Amino acid sequence: MHAARSSFPVVRICCATLLALFAGSCTAPLVEDAGALGPAVLESLADAQPVDVPTPEGPVLRGAFLGAGPDAPVVLHLLPTGASTRTGLPGGVGRVALDGTLEALRKLGWSSLVIDYRGVGASDGRRSPEHLREDGRAMWREAVLRAGGAPGRVVVRATSLGTLIAADLLRGEGDLDGVRPAAALLFAPVDATTIVPNAARFRYGGLAGWWAGWTHRTPEFPALSMAAASTDPPLLIVLPERDPYLPPDEAQRVRDAAGSAGQRVETLDGEHARTVLRAWNFDVDVDGFGGRKVPELLEAEVRFLRDLGLSANRR
Repeated sequence: MHAARSSFPVVRICCATLLALFAGSCTAPLVEDAGALGPAVLESLADAQPVDVPTPEGPVLRGAFLGAGPDAPVVLHLLPTGASTRTGLPGGVGRVALDGTLEALRKLGWSSLVIDYRGVGASDGRRSPEHLREDGRAMWREAVLRAGGAPGRVVVRATSLGTLIAADLLRGEGDLDGVRPAAALLFAPVDATTIVPNAARFRYGGLAGWWAGWTHRTPEFPALSMAAASTDPPLLIVLPERDPYLPPDEAQRVRDAAGSAGQRVETLDGEHARTVLRAWNFDVDVDGFGGRKVPELLEAEVRFLRDLGLSANRR
């Protein structure tokens, strides 16, 4: 009995340590630090304008706007985790600038607005998934303003983490009062209802996935399948061939929901990280051993944007 009593505090300490470990490191989606600040990646675009966007809570979000003309529609970019306008995109091939994608869109007649999440890059505040919803809505309001007050001239272009915000904007609830973007492009999307255990399982193993699913609060965003089933506005969903953050059964549900609503779905060779990079005009081989910048957008994206019929100017 004495031995059992003396070991009990040790068990409690171990359990508490595991709880703290998983609670801290398995929370997903993780709004990761973008790294040390350097020159803004958009400095190579001489006419890009710095943008400051206040949030209702006070912190200011910072980014850039690249215009394509006074009547051009606006693409609101929602970045993946670990990316910023001051550091570019993270990845095994190093950090990649964002300006090639914005320039490619401008040639098609689209302005671009890209803003860092709270506590990331040059934005104020503390980074946390808890702030994503309000950050996204502040970015959305700025995009509508840049589109002359016309929500129907704003397209949301979201990658990975950013697709959670896109799903919220597509739902159009709360202070959005039914107002939604003209269309959305979702690259390597994740599902708010499963991203926590999926990310923990991929990073730390099956036990961690079970623990995270049991102990962690689901992010306050709608399920990806709900967004995919939307018949208005139009969607283009680009899924990786393999994705631990959206396993095959979940990806198939998204395809089925999108197909039933007449939405477009494309599948890209490779896995999650490759699709994230390709969304920003960088490509790696399927095995991830080499990479290169590519000047062109994906053909499916170009067709999708042109079919919307919104572009006012082309350069």
